[in-house]
Amino acid sequence: MKERWFADDRDLVKWSALLHFARAHSLARIIQVAYARADERPRVTIGEQIVAVDDAVWTFFRDLQRIRHLGATVGIPIDVIDDPFDPKKRPAYLQRVIEVLAANRDGAVLLFLDPDTGLQPTRTSAEHVSREEVQACWRQLATDDWLTLYQHARHDKSWLEDVRPELSALCDGVPIDLVRSAEIGKDVALLFARKP
Repeated sequence: MKERWFADDRDLVKWSALLHFARAHSLARIIQVAYARADERPRVTIGEQIVAVDDAVWTFFRDLQRIRHLGATVGIPIDVIDDPFDPKKRPAYLQRVIEVLAANRDGAVLLFLDPDTGLQPTRTSAEHVSREEVQACWRQLATDDWLTLYQHARHDKSWLEDVRPELSALCDGVPIDLVRSAEIGKDVALLFARKP
């Protein structure tokens, strides 16, 4: 996820849904796979001078690890894989996800795949999680674990009708629960699959 998109209205939808599922299914923890990518710092015009957003301000508002505080507040540990994501090194990044997942086996987990725009439509780009990565993560989950995918609207009206069965097929045909908001973040959905 590009840094500039952290902590917007979509995060209100995402984290409300994630915490709801974690509580409803007595999950031990949430592991967010952030697919973090550096972003160009925006600039601010102050009078006649153009300056980059201050490093301290950027870090305060864009620190992915701050979500751990939410976990501590509600009593559900949240781990964030915020290692820099290089799409040219997908296998190494996936290996890191598998290692973190294996090290956190103190109960059922919710593995949250959080790329910029969701599941690859036809080709995989830096903004997507690949179908192979979803399948590899699914294989690593234990019974009663959940895999959750952030999905941004695609460029067609049937994007939800398309991505739901696509994810189900990657997850051994299990039913997919869908979460959306009619008020905020209307262009996103979260898709949830429970490992039987």
